[in-house]
Parts: sequence; structure tokens; C-alpha cells
Amino acid sequence: MRYLIAVAIALSLAVRSPVQAQARFDTKAVLASIDANAGSYGDVALQIWTFAELGYQEQKSSALLQEQLRSAGFRMKVGVAEIPTAFTAEWGSGTPVIGIVGEFDALPGLSQAGEPERHPIEAEGPGHGCGHHLFGTASTAAAIAVKEWLVANKHAGTLRFYGTPAEEAVRARCTCCGPASSTMWIRSSRCIRAIAMRRVHRAAWRTSPASSAFAASRRTHPPRRIAAARPSMRSRR
Repeated sequence: MRYLIAVAIALSLAVRSPVQAQARFDTKAVLASIDANAGSYGDVALQIWTFAELGYQEQKSSALLQEQLRSAGFRMKVGVAEIPTAFTAEWGSGTPVIGIVGEFDALPGLSQAGEPERHPIEAEGPGHGCGHHLFGTASTAAAIAVKEWLVANKHAGTLRFYGTPAEEAVRARCTCCGPASSTMWIRSSRCIRAIAMRRVHRAAWRTSPASSAFAASRRTHPPRRIAAARPSMRSRR
């Protein structure tokens, strides 16, 4: 999450001006917001874990993230691309437009208690195996923290959070790029998406339309995959 925040702030400066991109920002001050609300964000992540809603059915998970962003002053647009659980949350005005993607859907058959050993809550029920309860929450927290930084430092620009459902099954964010989405993705200067990999956490962003791309990564400890019954995934390691 902290890396995501740093990337978003760096992008907001770099897109605006190479000179501003060299400006130093107070990382400690920015991360203080995250630390101060760590308990609250932890509760949000655990709630989404408990909801464990499959793609296109993430009513509670989507509403919970919307609530966090709305309370932070973001303008909401719900039902993007005629998908009930897809939404955007926007704050600010002008350029650059920095997008942050949040995912929150679960997977079928991965019901799991919040413990490291395999312990389904519901036999063959849905559960989070790829950490989307964390990604959606972390992206939400990052958007709010960057917004607070922009306000404190009197920087112009627009933050746009993309709440994208059904990533696991059909990658609904692709649907959200179609005609029905109208303005969901267009005119974003850069867009950041957090993903988990075995040894790398990556924040990636692309110009819209995709005329340029850049990726930044850092090595971290491999994320623990709570769900034990995924032989297809284990065979790839």
C-alpha cells in the first residue's frame, strides 16, 4: 500500500512537470494517514474477506468501499457500464488525472476462515484466494491518502478510483472500457493497479489511450495464498 501511495504522488508530479517531479514530498506525513487509520482499513479488509462475493455479485463489498470514498469527499458514480457493482469515485479537478484501480471479488470454492491452515467456512463456498479483499482496501486507502496530500500541498489534479468487479472470472474492467462505460477510463493521465505475484509486488500505469507504458516493481516476501486447494497454481511455482 505504501508503495502504491508513493507511486501515485510521484505520478501526480511527474505528469505535471519534470521540475515538480524532482520535488521532495514528506513521505512520513503521507503515511501518517495510513497508520492512523490502519485499524479501520483492517476492519474493511476483513469485512470484504467475510463477504466473499463472486464476480458481479459484490454488492456488499462494492458498497463498503464506496462508503469509505464518499466519506472522504469523493464524487461517486455507481453502476458504470450498466454493471451494478462497478463504480468510480473522483476527487479534484484538472490535470493530471491519476487513476487507481480497486478489485474486490472472490473466487468459487475457496471458502476459508481467517487462519493459515485450510478451514472452509462453507463447503465449496466462495472465498478470497488472491487477496482482493486487501487490494480493494489498499487502493481505497491509497486514494484517500494521496487526496489528503494534494490538499495539504495545494496541488491541482484529479484522483479517480475505479471500482472494478469480476476481475477473477471475466475481468470486467475490459467491459468497462467499452461504449457503455462512456467516460470511465478515458482521459486518465496514468492509471495504477496493485497486483500480487510470488516474489514481486508491482504498481503499473499506462497512458490513456495506451501510447506509453511504464512499470515499477519491488521484491517482497511471497504472499501467503490462504486457499490450499489450488493445484493448478501450486504446479506453476
